[in-house]
Amino acid sequence: MDYSELALDMLSKHLGEPISLEDAGYESYSFEVVELDMTIIPMSYQSYLSRFQDVMTHLYLYKELVVYILYPLADSASYPKLVGLLYEDKLLDYRIITGGV
Repeated sequence: MDYSELALDMLSKHLGEPISLEDAGYESYSFEVVELDMTIIPMSYQSYLSRFQDVMTHLYLYKELVVYILYPLADSASYPKLVGLLYEDKLLDYRIITGGV
C-alpha cells in the first residue's frame, strides 16, 4: 500500500464512502521536528520523533478534512509512519504503520 492509498483509505473509512485521488488535493513538505505542531501528533509518536531532526509529510486534503502521513526523513523506509486525520486542526484518528509502506 502506498501513501495515497493509506490516506484515501482513512478518509473513505471516516466518511463511509469511497474517496479517489482525483477528489483530493495533495502536497508534500519536509520540516524540522521543532517546527511541527505537536498538538496534532499522538504522545507516543512525539517521543519517537524526538530522536530525529527532520521529517517528511504528505498531506491529502478533502473538503474540510486533512490526512497527513509523517515519518523521519533519514532512511525513511524502515521507520514507522504516522497517518493522522484532522478536522479544523483537531486530531480525529490516527494509525502508526510499521514495516514499510
